Amino acid sequence: LKQLIDLKHPELIRILKGKNTIAKIKLSKKSYDNCDPFEEEEVNKILETIKSTSKYNKNWYRDYVITSLCAQLGLRISECLSIKKERIDSKKRILIIPAELCKTKTEQNVYLHDKVYNLLIDYIKKTEQKFKQGYLFYSRTKRNKREIYHLNREHFVKIFRDYLKLAELDEIKKTDL
Repeated sequence: LKQLIDLKHPELIRILKGKNTIAKIKLSKKSYDNCDPFEEEEVNKILETIKSTSKYNKNWYRDYVITSLCAQLGLRISECLSIKKERIDSKKRILIIPAELCKTKTEQNVYLHDKVYNLLIDYIKKTEQKFKQGYLFYSRTKRNKREIYHLNREHFVKIFRDYLKLAELDEIKKTDL
């Protein structure tokens, strides 16, 4: 805000400085100049790339669902990966994200439109017996293929970066994921 005011309204900044209001504004520690959201065409290209790996990637559908939820609902990766079956209200068609998972520290109710709801329900039906600790998204360890664990953010970011390379979008600096 302080940077915006400095650039756009020099008269306003002169008035506010006199009241010492501007001194109370804390600047962001991180610059978000290069953090543009993905364009619709880029999201579609990423989703098509994920689908194209279905012949050799057994987790393609999981990755497709995660990417779709993040893109279509505006969820953060950590919020998406923390979804549990009991947090989906099928009657109201909402996803409940608890306060401790949200950056704002307030519980959020996210409306699930038909396309996303159907995708989520289909994924649940296909993978229900594999849920560990109630989380929808899981992975297996390399050492023991039978051992299932909750998919974490760092692991999914690595997977997502690989999809960006396949989609030839790896040079794009969108977010720090």
